[in-house]
Amino acid sequence: MTVKIKSGISGLDKILKGGLNKGDVILLSGGPGTCKTIAALQYIYKGALENNEPGVYISFEESVDDLKKDAECFGWNFDKLEKSKKVLNFTK
Repeated sequence: MTVKIKSGISGLDKILKGGLNKGDVILLSGGPGTCKTIAALQYIYKGALENNEPGVYISFEESVDDLKKDAECFGWNFDKLEKSKKVLNFTK
């Protein structure tokens, strides 16, 4: 039986019949404006906050400050998670 991990995105979890498969590596791919960044940030934020799960986000174009600013629009406080060591910022 495959263990599922909730993505933090209720509609996506419903489509995926419970969430993502535990242990899978997920690559979000698509054109500009297709919400890849928002989906990834939500998954990492909810996973760290609610399930104490690690996550990695790699961006070649956006700065950490820009990503945090985008996340704040949704009420996601990555600074708080950094201070509690649930999320790491590798740029410091």
